[in-house]
Amino acid sequence: MLEGVAIIEHSNISERKRYTLKYRIIGDTDLKVSVIGIDVWANAVSISPLIRSHESDKIRFLQEAAGAGIALFDTGHFWKDGYAERILNKAVKQLRHEIIIGSKCGCSCGRDRNLQSKTKEAGDVSAEFIRRSCEESLRALGTDYIDIYQIQCIPEHIYLHERSVWLETLQSLVKEGKIRHIGLSTDVEQTLMDKYLNDHVDVIQVPYNILDRRLLDDLAEDKEIIPNSVICKDLTGEMLLNESNLLINDQHGVHPSNSIDIALSQRMEKIRNLALCWDVPVEQIALGFCLKNSYVCSALPVFGSIGTLMDICNGVDEQEIFEDLMCEAETI
Repeated sequence: MLEGVAIIEHSNISERKRYTLKYRIIGDTDLKVSVIGIDVWANAVSISPLIRSHESDKIRFLQEAAGAGIALFDTGHFWKDGYAERILNKAVKQLRHEIIIGSKCGCSCGRDRNLQSKTKEAGDVSAEFIRRSCEESLRALGTDYIDIYQIQCIPEHIYLHERSVWLETLQSLVKEGKIRHIGLSTDVEQTLMDKYLNDHVDVIQVPYNILDRRLLDDLAEDKEIIPNSVICKDLTGEMLLNESNLLINDQHGVHPSNSIDIALSQRMEKIRNLALCWDVPVEQIALGFCLKNSYVCSALPVFGSIGTLMDICNGVDEQEIFEDLMCEAETI
């Protein structure tokens, strides 16, 4: 359910625009987030073309996002010693009580495995590690609380058999007011073996886009997931079907075959043709597909530029009127 709509005035030197952004309540929490969020790591550190920019440009990007009404910023401490958290602090510190911040601690998986596996803390989810990570995140973010604190890619055996350690530690941090809600972020199906996942965490973050729907679809089929409790992340830059992002990630070895799959390219072409037929931007179809899922409260796309961010913000209010279009997109 859409919880509310906000109209935001955005100003720059040459023009003034209006953005209509929708907001949803995450699951059973009291957190109200924009349906578009910002993955600070992907957009400022790793995937987006913005990573080549000067730090001042990255800060401006985050400030423009907040100015356009985006209220969810997701980050993590273990990426480059908290750089993503520190840059978020520099960008939006004055808006702390107007935005929702999610951060992470825990294990390496998927895109982060090589980055984190060299540290002695890779895979550590002890009470001591979780507490230390949380305190370091609080300092890097320049805040005294984190809205959503997520365990990142916790191994299945730890999730199932050592829950009393990591979950009780997180619950203690909630009682102490250092975090507001508990989340789990994963890239792999084996981590999500618990039928009643939402009994233990308030927010689930998984990769999901129009080209790769498997993890969330499989999760929703077998588990009792609360509507609007999922944040979908963009591991490879595919969410908005931005081919320049895909090519960049191909060069970085994000795609296992080290080449954009032929079948993937064919599906992208079909979606582009659908966009031409309906006279709708392809990015709007791709993002609308994610937000149509009843379990999804917000999506974290990889943006190629500030311009792309603003175009998406400008068009997001039109996404829900194309039901027939979305039905066609589901068949691709």
